[in-house]
Amino acid sequence: MSTARLSLHTALFAAFSTLFTGCIGDDAIVFVDPSISAPQAGITGSVLGSTVTGSFQLRLVLGPRASGSSSVTFGAVNITDDAGKTALVSSLSLTTSKPFPLDVPPSSDITIDVTFDLADKTVPQATVDALCAAPGITISGTIQDSLQNAATPFVSESFIPSGCP
Repeated sequence: MSTARLSLHTALFAAFSTLFTGCIGDDAIVFVDPSISAPQAGITGSVLGSTVTGSFQLRLVLGPRASGSSSVTFGAVNITDDAGKTALVSSLSLTTSKPFPLDVPPSSDITIDVTFDLADKTVPQATVDALCAAPGITISGTIQDSLQNAATPFVSESFIPSGCP
């Protein structure tokens, strides 16, 4: 192959690589992409029953190609089985490090600390048994992204809560 043809192939490869590299990573995220890290829960028992507290970090990412800012609100957030399908503790009451609804502008990567506490509510022993069963639990829920018509689901990695017998 001649040097001129090799240079042309190299130039074309470089041009296409640059073109496609722009679509990798957060660039292609045109709706808010939620994810959870550092999930934890603790079960505390007393004579009156058991309660559950915990926390997680919610990461919201919106790429630069989004049509504009999004207003994000929480849907229902639950403690679920390992598969994230069956709610074991429903409709958690959340406290967040940033107020909601939260404005998420394009090119954003925002992390919010979230805690939950059942306060004076208790869960039955059957729920405690389900929470402590192997292989673990997840935190799952939805956010509503104003850039979309449907709720966007999220689910944490599986973990074992503290306080299990």
